[in-house]
Amino acid sequence: MGHYPHSIFMLTLSLLLILATNLSAQPANDDCIGAMTITEGITPFDNLTATDSGIPTDANLCQGSFLGTATRDVWFSYTAPENGYIDVTTCPAGFDTDLVIYDGDCTNLEQLSCNGDACFGFASTISDQSVDPGVTYLIRVGGFNGAT
Repeated sequence: MGHYPHSIFMLTLSLLLILATNLSAQPANDDCIGAMTITEGITPFDNLTATDSGIPTDANLCQGSFLGTATRDVWFSYTAPENGYIDVTTCPAGFDTDLVIYDGDCTNLEQLSCNGDACFGFASTISDQSVDPGVTYLIRVGGFNGAT
């Protein structure tokens, strides 16, 4: 994969507080298999009632960013329309987030990049993750030590 500076995508996840009538129901994208399809732009998320996926994170891929275990996580899938790079951020989420991007499917995840703290309030940002056309990437957003 080479650098294609003319093809830069911005993918942003931002926190939207949602008042739900049934706070005990898990979100539809609570597990990898239910990942919500997203495109470029702002995608609200809420992990208040999410459960833990139990998939370990590899902090060695983002040393110094204080990546936790991405608990109470929600999942998104993004298919790149062309070669380029994506930026994914939870800033300003308002709580301590963990952010992980994977290649592969839910039964064979390969962690590509991660971040634990990148901006005020300990929210997370991954910048310049290279992407290939037609490839689907899984994006996991969780709370540091169960934060919501």
